[in-house]
Parts: sequence; C-alpha cells; structure tokens
Amino acid sequence: MRCGLAAMLLLCLALSMGSEAAQADSEFPVCTVSPHIQWMPATSGTRIVWVDQRRGGSNDVYLYDIETEQERAICTAPGDQMWPSISGDRIVWRDERSGQWEIYLYDLSTETERLIASAPTSDVWYTEGADIDGDLIVWADDRNDPGGDRDVFAYDLSTETLIQITDEAADQGRQGPRVHEGRIVWCDFREGSAGDIYMYDLSTEQETLVAGGSISQGQPDIWGDVVVWTQAGGSSFDIWYRDVTTPTAAALCEADYTQDHPRINGRWVVWSDDRNGEGDTTKDEVYAHDMEKGEERPLIASDHPYGNLGPAIAETGIVAWQDFRNGDRDAYTNSDIYAYILPMFRDVLSTHWAYDAAEGCAAAGIVAGYPDGTYQPGAAVTRDQMAVYIARALTGGDENVPEFTDTPTFPDVGEMHWALKYVEYAVSQNVVAGYQDGTYHPEYQVTRDQMAVYVARALVAPEGEDGLADYVPADPRDFSDVASDFWAYTHVEYCVENGVVAGYLDGLYHPEIVVTRDQMAVYVARAFGLVS
Repeated sequence: MRCGLAAMLLLCLALSMGSEAAQADSEFPVCTVSPHIQWMPATSGTRIVWVDQRRGGSNDVYLYDIETEQERAICTAPGDQMWPSISGDRIVWRDERSGQWEIYLYDLSTETERLIASAPTSDVWYTEGADIDGDLIVWADDRNDPGGDRDVFAYDLSTETLIQITDEAADQGRQGPRVHEGRIVWCDFREGSAGDIYMYDLSTEQETLVAGGSISQGQPDIWGDVVVWTQAGGSSFDIWYRDVTTPTAAALCEADYTQDHPRINGRWVVWSDDRNGEGDTTKDEVYAHDMEKGEERPLIASDHPYGNLGPAIAETGIVAWQDFRNGDRDAYTNSDIYAYILPMFRDVLSTHWAYDAAEGCAAAGIVAGYPDGTYQPGAAVTRDQMAVYIARALTGGDENVPEFTDTPTFPDVGEMHWALKYVEYAVSQNVVAGYQDGTYHPEYQVTRDQMAVYVARALVAPEGEDGLADYVPADPRDFSDVASDFWAYTHVEYCVENGVVAGYLDGLYHPEIVVTRDQMAVYVARAFGLVS
C-alpha cells in the first residue's frame, strides 16, 4: 500500500548548494491499496474522500488529509457507502446499510455520524448521491413516485429543515444536483429525454433554466455565478459554461471526442477527456482550465493515457481522480486515487492571502520551494534569501543570475556558500554593502526597514543610494515610528509611494517586525509588476 504525498514530493530536485528547491509539477498517489478499487473522490481544503473496496467487495468511505498526510476510515458500516461529498469538516454519502439508499452525514469536528434522509422505497437516490456546501445538503429521490421519477431535495443543517426544490407534478426525473452558496443546479428531463440544466436560488426562491433545447446536457456543477456542464456536440460531448448573470452560454472545451464530468471550484474547471485516446473512454485523461487566465492544460502526460475518471477539485486547487495506471480500465479492476496540486506550493493554496504573489514570483523564476514541495510562507526571510529574491527579480529569473568567479566580497559568504552569486550580484547592483566589520551576515533575519532598503535600492539599480539621493516623498506618510531622521526613512517612503508596502491599521510602519516569506513575495511581486 502506498498512501501519501511525501514520497512524490521528495522527488523534487534541490537547487545546487541551495536551501531552496524546484517544485515538481506532476500528479501523485493518494491511495493505492492493491488490488482493490478506490473511486468516486471528492475534495475540500486539503482533504480528499473516496469510496474504497479494500475490505473486499463492500464500498466504504475513506479520507486522506494532504496537510497531515494521514488516512482514516470514515464509514465501514454494513452495505455500500457511495458517492461521498465533503465541505469543510462535513462529509455526506449515499448509504445502503438499511437495505435501501439513505443519506448520512459525518462531522469531523465532533466525530459523529447521523442519518439525514431516508425514504420508504428501494430506489431512493440516483446519480452521485448527495452534495454538500456549508450547511446545505442536496440530492434527488423518488419518494413522490417510488421506483419512478425523482425530485431534488435540500436539507438545511442550520435549521434542520427539509426543502423540496422541484415540483413532483412535473412528472420527469432529475439527476446529480450540486450546490454552492445556496444555489442548486441539476439535470432535468421535464421537457423530454434530452436533459436540460436548471438552477434554483434558495435566497430568492427562483428557478432558472440555465441551458435547454433539443440537445443533451448533463453533469452540471456550480461555483458562484458560473455553471458548467457537458453538452452534446455532434458525435462528442463538450464542456460548456454560463455566468448566470448573463443570458448566453459558451463552450469552454470543444476538443474532439468526449469531455466528461466537469467540476468547478474557484478559478478552475476540471474534467476527464479522451481526446488523446481518440474516443477510447478507457484512455481518459484529466484536464484543468483556469477561468481567470483562459488557459487549459492536461494534468497527466498525454503519452500515458490509462483511464482517469471522475475528477474533483477543491477551492484550494487540489484535484483528485480515479486512476487505472496500476490496474485494468477495461476490466475495471484495481483503480487508485491520484491527485494534483494546481498551485505551485502545497502550503500556499489558492485561498492563501499571498497566493497570487507567490505564484507570480514562482512563474517569474524569483522564488522556488523546498524539497518537500512547500514554500513555508510563515518562515522568516534571511539576508541570503533576500539577496536571492532581489538578484532573480533584477535579472528576470534564476537562470539569468550570472555566476561569480572572482574573490568573494564578504568572508562569511565564501566560495562554498549557496547564495554567493546572488549576494555578489546584489553588491554589483549597489543594493547591498554589508556591515562595518566587512561581513554580510547572511543568517540575519530581515526586518521591515531593511526590506524597504533592499527593495528601494533595487528599484533604482544600479544607482543604489545615489538613485535615491534627490528623492523627496510626494505625499509623506509620516509614520511616527519612521520619522524623517530614521535611517531608512527615504527607503520606506519610496516603497510606499511605489505601492510596494503600506502601514498597519494602527497607523505605524513597524520597521522592527521580521519579514516572512509570504510577505516578501508580495513586496517583490508589487515592486516588479508581477501582480495586478
């Protein structure tokens, strides 16, 4: 059995003689319990849940937390547990322990399980069980037409209220409801066999036709104002989307053959895609589309199509899917759960306040990560690391920082020091000069006044202090802790005026506070135009 992220992350290559490392950009195994099936993954935050058959034949619910690298069983009750969904600490799934399908909830914060919904028929839940977002759970069941058509229901955990969303009189089936922030979407067959996409907003109690017509549509998902779904396009299915504040829908992906199971969370849409298998659904791959950048990319190398199904994506940018690389997709045996972290660093996910800055700096070759795939955003920045940031920013990336073969300027940054070329480049650009005793002290932590000096000098490099000699602040901030006679006054004001940094809510600048790596990424990204 191989479960966890650590093994993959240790494959990252360390920078030569450096304390940082390049982050590998690839998928990694979450759970590979051979020879059994793991399938139906769902994600939230750093957690992944899935259905697991390791006990032999029965379907159980398991969870893995990427942050803690811990796996645990959530439910191994008799009968099958299917189609789990997770939101924060809450997990829901479709459960057959009583002989009929029911909806159960498990709360990780209280370690308690409870029955949410049951109906007196043997054919209760259909297509992907239930979905959960915050306090709302949604599903479809046939209580109004046992063994026949299904309606969409919601359960509000905050009020312990069951809500019927669709009208039983419509006399047609509904499939796969999904929910986000009080909006529910589903596939609806009230107008015939093709299937349309509907949305219901609990706040307004209004139903909206999102996409309809004579062509087949299905598998919807929603995040904010955007709904995604599959739509028939000739002999294939494509990925479509619509911002419900606008009247028209548009294709997101119209590649040849079939795109399947779209899921949206935040800026990303993921789906399975058989374009490289030329229609062979046993060779599906996983694709991701960045809605903000308008960019699409495969998450699995196209020369290794081995069947990858049902991708899910968390708001943090973690993608998980069912993977047959170690099994047989044709026979549907021995599938595993694999995952991919779309952000560059596993500890600076898309919900982190400095995410855009860290990503921008990484894309520009200014920052990298550590061998375990982390960025360590809360770690203090030292003077050797500061020189690395500045040298890379000034030259346009690590590969452009020139090698240094002369006599080192500082005795404590010698020929064997990992940051020698970066420190020396910063010296050549008049960004740093060292201490009065002739040392650089690469191990010292950088405070906010020192950071302002580094960045201000870098912005006028290679003039250094000469480039700031005639600078007069256009609109002085007059921080009481950075008075006009403060040693770094000019540098702080220059950084403030150029939008690099501001003060704190108490009106102070706090020059004494040690700068952390997430803060430094923000300062550098702002200074060098890497974030909007």
